Amino acid sequence: MRKLLTLLLILFPIVADAAMLTGQAPGNVSPPSGWSVIREQDFESGSCAYDEYCRQSITESKAHGGSKSLFGTYDQDQDSMQWLIEEGYIGSFTEIYISWYEYLDDTALFNDEFIVQRMSKSGDKFQEINLDWFWAPGFNQPRANLYIVPQGTQSQRMSPKGAYVPNASSSGNVGGWHQWEVHYRPNTPDGTTINDPDNPDVSVVNGSPNGFYRVYLDGELYNSAENRNLNADVDMTNMLVAVGGLYTKGVWTMDGAPSCAVCSTYPGDGDDSCTLPNTGQSFASPFCAPTDPPLASFNKYLDDIIVMTYGGGVVDTDTNPPRSSSKSPASGATGVAVTNREISLTVSDNYTYDTGVVRSSISMTVEGTAYTCDSGLTCTPGSSPESSYSVSRTMGEDWANEQTVNVSFTATDGQGLTLNEAWSYVTAAGSPGAPTITTTTLADGQVGAEYSATISSSGGTSPYTYSLVSGTLPTGLTLPSSGTGNWGSPTSAASNTTYNFTVRVTDSQGTPQTDDQALSIHIAPYLPGGSTTLVGTGIEDTWITSGSQAGVNKSDNVVLRVYNWPERTTLNKTIIMDNSDILALPDNVTINNAKLRLYNTTGAGTDPTTHAIYSLSGTLPDISTVTWNNFSATVSAALTTVSVPAAEGWVEFTVTSAVSAAYLASKSPVYFLIADTEGASDTSRWYASQEHETTAWHPQLEITYTQMVAPEGPSISAPGKMRVSKLKGTFK
Repeated sequence: MRKLLTLLLILFPIVADAAMLTGQAPGNVSPPSGWSVIREQDFESGSCAYDEYCRQSITESKAHGGSKSLFGTYDQDQDSMQWLIEEGYIGSFTEIYISWYEYLDDTALFNDEFIVQRMSKSGDKFQEINLDWFWAPGFNQPRANLYIVPQGTQSQRMSPKGAYVPNASSSGNVGGWHQWEVHYRPNTPDGTTINDPDNPDVSVVNGSPNGFYRVYLDGELYNSAENRNLNADVDMTNMLVAVGGLYTKGVWTMDGAPSCAVCSTYPGDGDDSCTLPNTGQSFASPFCAPTDPPLASFNKYLDDIIVMTYGGGVVDTDTNPPRSSSKSPASGATGVAVTNREISLTVSDNYTYDTGVVRSSISMTVEGTAYTCDSGLTCTPGSSPESSYSVSRTMGEDWANEQTVNVSFTATDGQGLTLNEAWSYVTAAGSPGAPTITTTTLADGQVGAEYSATISSSGGTSPYTYSLVSGTLPTGLTLPSSGTGNWGSPTSAASNTTYNFTVRVTDSQGTPQTDDQALSIHIAPYLPGGSTTLVGTGIEDTWITSGSQAGVNKSDNVVLRVYNWPERTTLNKTIIMDNSDILALPDNVTINNAKLRLYNTTGAGTDPTTHAIYSLSGTLPDISTVTWNNFSATVSAALTTVSVPAAEGWVEFTVTSAVSAAYLASKSPVYFLIADTEGASDTSRWYASQEHETTAWHPQLEITYTQMVAPEGPSISAPGKMRVSKLKGTFK
């Protein structure tokens, strides 16, 4: 039956339909009934669509109808220029029709395969239309014949035909624009068994011999393959469609006379190169090329491409945004070298068929600064243009040690789907360096009173050890090796003197590092029963605020802000704590007067304004961590209110009762809160804090007290007699 069908096809060949798009170009297409135009490309936009691949470049040197075309040069090796629709964007169809215009330079010569048009699906399986010199009288010839390579068996291919003659005559096919049209219907992969006589290792190929390939040149049928098993068992839905392609220049060359006595390894090595092409044609053996023939070099142009389908379905669409990979440094990485200033990644389309990443959409933000492919980023396209990019940013300076580097990235594909992601990494810790003593002043002491103080350091490696390297401490005091705690009690020998000395800190590195700091302590005299005023500066302070920063601690600010602004919609509290100065008070004293002194550095709004000071109890705040949100202390009634002018200067708040209560409670810390009481008025005052660069403006707690002294014993002036020379205290 198969033989009878073949005979009938030879005797009564199927007459192909006429060309359908002859003379038509994008923007002016009239498709036949039932056909749908799915793609028009004239390259006038200067770029290809996201699902297209254009190789090599778009030029204005030659065009058909417009001002631009796709251009490529074939020169001295395997080259290609090509336009294609990526696999996945044709959709389903019964038949497909492709029309395009092609221009070949009149220097065009043909050697091996010169691809005219290709259909492909699933990797290396493809079918194509070729111009091939095998079917011409020789190689490097200005002519070639056209045939079809099927996706199925070789027995199904179209026989060579045509004598495509590129010459300068009016009937030639070079030096001018020519229109190709291809009408293709894939065979039905329905499970029909067809033997493959050309491939012994393949016993059967499934598919019905009901496909066809019809090729038109300038409106005339050039060649066709009817009722063929072109694509075998491959479903051509969403196939790749390409126009143009590879030019394989595998010619047989020789170095000497055309004897081909010795085959060469490569042209120019002093030997001949020869082979027998397996084409079924009769050539003399051995078959040799002329002496060192020049390989063809010429330009090719494509323009005004139209693709339409018949009986089509829905084209697959992209529903996934692009994806990133190969981040360097990796997200969450630690210990990254501070000298590693390059941040890189690869972004690619997350769709099976590569819709493509839009270059202009790529943006990377590093530590708050945004960069694009046109400003600060290096964006290198992957092997399939626009489907992926390697993106990198090299920063101008090294990072800091243990710095958290924050990066965010965004990219959009041709479907408008966007990738947004953020990550971070941490740089390596550097050498700790040498320690630094940060304490520069020590509180005064008093004869007979326990003296406590803390020397602090930063940097290096803790724990620290402190020692006296020069000078003299007051009599009765010893420097603790930890730098903190009870130093002892000054004796009368130390009275009313300032002692200067130098302290050294030694850290705990493998090779210890040190730092020296000059300090001094003044020892006040012991005045039995007299009044003493202590000006303490061992204060810790902060301020907290409502509004957008209600979760922020301000203990590192150089000023303490007290304000209602604007009109009490944002409020704040200044909190002050003093413990070291309370601890510095000797035992058995009476607090006569206590004042908290703050230095107003600037003011605005109501002048003067009123500030109230309160004491705190209950859940006392941690000065270094308290915020508006977590403040929960109990606030007393106002201890006093003070009129505060806007002008710079000291402001004093009387706090005698609170200081006395703290002293009597085993020398507990005393806490104060200061707030503005002006109601709806806009007002602001900024007091210098312990962090302020002007040390003389730091907050002060001034305490005046009287020490209660035990009575002296009687003096004996003569045996058996007693004389009381001095008496103080209370006797019972």
